[in-house]
Amino acid sequence: MTAPNKDPKELGYVKFSAKIEGGWVEFGDFYYFEQIEVTDMSPRTGPSEGRGVIYFYGKKFRSDFRGAELGCKIGDAIGQGVLVDEGTVRCTVEEMDLVN
Repeated sequence: MTAPNKDPKELGYVKFSAKIEGGWVEFGDFYYFEQIEVTDMSPRTGPSEGRGVIYFYGKKFRSDFRGAELGCKIGDAIGQGVLVDEGTVRCTVEEMDLVN
């Protein structure tokens, strides 16, 4: 999401914390940036189990701010993402079960 009342192309951040049991707990920074758009993915079918490599295509993908970590989730499997370019993210899921 973008920062309220700011240029949507402007990158920004605020400290993210919560008051828990009377004390503040710091969770790091919350970043504002343009909303990504996913337009396609490939392959549309793949292995029913094991390792999977999936490409996501779209707009405004980025990883250029402190603490950025790209990832993806296919069914219950969580994968590591790599920014190929502004329009492509490659996601590798090491253990992937068949998704309905």
